[in-house]
Formats: sequence, structure tokens, C-alpha cells
Amino acid sequence: MSFKSSSWKRADRLVGRAELAPVPAPEKVGRYHIIARQFRDLAQHHEVSRTLLPRATRIVHAIAVEAERRGWSARASSESKNGYGRTDWTGTKDGHLQIQTGRHAFWIRLQEEGVHTRGPWEEEVRRYRNVSRDSIFYRDRKLPSGAYDADASGRLKLELHSTHHWIHSGRQSRWADRQSWTLEERLPHLFREIEERIVEADYAIEQRRIAAEKADTAARLAVEERERRWHVLMAEAEEHLIEAAPSCTVARDG
Repeated sequence: MSFKSSSWKRADRLVGRAELAPVPAPEKVGRYHIIARQFRDLAQHHEVSRTLLPRATRIVHAIAVEAERRGWSARASSESKNGYGRTDWTGTKDGHLQIQTGRHAFWIRLQEEGVHTRGPWEEEVRRYRNVSRDSIFYRDRKLPSGAYDADASGRLKLELHSTHHWIHSGRQSRWADRQSWTLEERLPHLFREIEERIVEADYAIEQRRIAAEKADTAARLAVEERERRWHVLMAEAEEHLIEAAPSCTVARDG
């Protein structure tokens, strides 16, 4: 069994499942949380249609309010460095909303199925606007065209990402609108998942700390044992030299 899976099962036995508490998601909001307003206004990061943007904004508002109610900090996602050292934004890497819970960071991506990321899509459409579809270079390629939300499905989905992804492999990380429920109704499950990931990460980090301490102790004891053996061998060698000295003197006198 891997450390990732065993660490969670052990942590789960210690504390049980986190509470599935209600998360209010009102259909009307008098004053949006600043993170919800930033989400709404940052059009180039939108991955929801213009039709569902008001609903998506309410969901971001509900998540931000609930996160702060639990004592966590929340902020709108911003650009960060990618694997090539360049600063940019992507939904997977940065999300639309970030939550900090002590030493653990989470980011949440909110999308609508069938919708492109607005900023990059519209840039691609402008780039290929005057390119002929009959060009030999693009004949076998579908060039971007039309609105970013032309194929919007009306179904929202949410992804949860976290810094300790190596610990949380295999856990649920996606929720979406379905015939039996709406995404708003799955928000309690999102927060329960965050709570359980905090416990899992804390437990795994503590186990790593204990393992590292044991390894350091074992290494220190091994060094001490080598030094002890060296001193024993040196003492034995000195005794042999002392015992051999008289016989050597007699041999020279004879």
C-alpha cells in the first residue's frame, strides 16, 4: 500500500469524516464579496458563458463567504510563473479563487462545459481572422472562430486543486451540475473535501517529519558507532604494539 493512500486511511480513522455542513448560496445577493466582483469583472479569465456569469458569480461569492466564516483567507486568483519561468494565468494552475488554510493552499476553477477560456480564445480568433481555410498550411486544422461561449452547455463544473497534490491523489476533485442536483447543492461536499484534505496533509507532513527524525537519529547513531569502533580498534592496535615492544628489544640485544 502506498504512503499516500495509507496516510489518509490512518488519518480518516483518527478523526472520521468531516462535517457536511450547509453552505448558503442565495439566488439574490445584495452586495457581492470583493472576490466575486473581481471574478465577474476579469473577463479574460472567464470560462463560463455570459448567460451563466451571474450564477457563477453567486457561487464564487458563496465560496468566499463560507471560507472566511471558517477562519480561512480567500482571494481572487492572479497570474503565477509557469514551468518555463514565464508569468501567466491558466485555470488549472491558478484557478479563479484561492483559499489559504494555515500552511495549506487550495485553488478552485469554475467552468461551464463547452466554454473556452475567454481571453486566449478571443486572441486566437483575432490571430486567424484573415487566414484562409483553404490555405495548405491550415487545410487539415480547425481554426478558432466565433464566440468563446458559442457551444455553452448550461452546465457548470468546479475543480479543486491544492499544493500537496502528491498526498491527495485519488481523492474527489470535481463537482458539476447533474440531473439530480445543482453545483450549488454540492458546495457542502467541496468544503468537506477541503477539511479532510487539511487533516490528510497535516497527518502526512507529520509522518514525514517523524520519518526524517528517525532517519537523522539512525544516521547519527551509525556515525557514533563507527567512531566507537574506530577507537576500540585503535586501542587494540596500541596494546598489540606495547606487547610486541619487549620481544623486539630482546631480539636486538641477542
